[in-house]
Amino acid sequence: MKKIKVNLDNIDKAIKEVKKYQKEVDRKTAQFIQMLTDEGFDILVTQVASLAFDTGELMSSIGTIMYVEENRGVIFSSSPHAVFVEFGAGVRKNAAGSYPGSWPKDLGGIGSYGKGQGRLNGWYYYSERTGKVEWTTGITSRPVFYNTLKELSEIAASVAKEVFK
Repeated sequence: MKKIKVNLDNIDKAIKEVKKYQKEVDRKTAQFIQMLTDEGFDILVTQVASLAFDTGELMSSIGTIMYVEENRGVIFSSSPHAVFVEFGAGVRKNAAGSYPGSWPKDLGGIGSYGKGQGRLNGWYYYSERTGKVEWTTGITSRPVFYNTLKELSEIAASVAKEVFK
């Protein structure tokens, strides 16, 4: 940390030094957030690429937004089915506790979606991808966002050391 000696003769100089230091901290903070957001994007793309069933919609829906004033970077998916990939869906939804993170309160509990339908063994649906009627029992959780967050938290300290050295 930079040290500044202050006395009555150099208050104006000290104020300038503090403002200069604050600009440097702000710049490095933005750089840190940008690096983590970029790294998170790459990790998430790798996670989604490992999903054998992705048709490309989920992959193409991944993006990032930077909120420099708020010191925040966001990695997101605009795909409407991303939540079902992350948390699972259907009879197999979160089967045997397959989601490793804390269950978000606003998603409800296991079996709360489609109340009363959770006892079915599966169902048929029309697949626009194949043009056929398909059978499914849903999917278990594929926590690609959770895994991305976990990997980012493991590297955050080393990225901070690199940026703020």
